[in-house]
Amino acid sequence: MADQLNYNTAQLRAGGKGVSDAGADLEQKFQNLLNECSDMSVFGPGNDTVGPIAQMIYQAVLERVTETVQSSAGSYKDFGEKMNLAADIYDQGEQDNSQIANSTSSGGGTRAV
Repeated sequence: MADQLNYNTAQLRAGGKGVSDAGADLEQKFQNLLNECSDMSVFGPGNDTVGPIAQMIYQAVLERVTETVQSSAGSYKDFGEKMNLAADIYDQGEQDNSQIANSTSSGGGTRAV
């Protein structure tokens, strides 16, 4: 029927895994990027005025970007887990409804008097 709500829990779980994997991939790629560009020697030995200022700015920006990426990656992983939980809850609800329907149709249900 067109007015029924149906979930494809296998696709919901696959989507959840994809979202979680995207978060893990973001973390890994960011870590790889940090490993490539965390050397602050490009700012010079610090014997001038500009080098230490550039290092301070770079460090502050790097800290903020790291917080943002870690937060985003964590949010992706959390959302993916919630998608899996939603699929589990829906499947359990369907199973419970089937058991109730079976017990009611076999005469095992309660009847209002």
